Amino acid sequence: MKLNLRDVLKSLEVVLIGTVLPAVTLVVSNQRLPNMDDLKSVAWVAAAAWISYITKNWLTNSDDEFLTPEKSEGGENA
Repeated sequence: MKLNLRDVLKSLEVVLIGTVLPAVTLVVSNQRLPNMDDLKSVAWVAAAAWISYITKNWLTNSDDEFLTPEKSEGGENA
């Protein structure tokens, strides 16, 4: 249950997707550029996506088991 650089980089991908897609949706549906209130709501969605992704990765071991400690080389939990 630890984070590494790969987890952080993947979380940035989630934030990018979580930011770009809502912004594009706003532009297409409203047929105008987003204003500051729109950008704030998009930023909150991106922040929530980032926090969720980081939390999930922090609480998952390398075998993708949620809330399970890493196994030692002997096969038992460390």
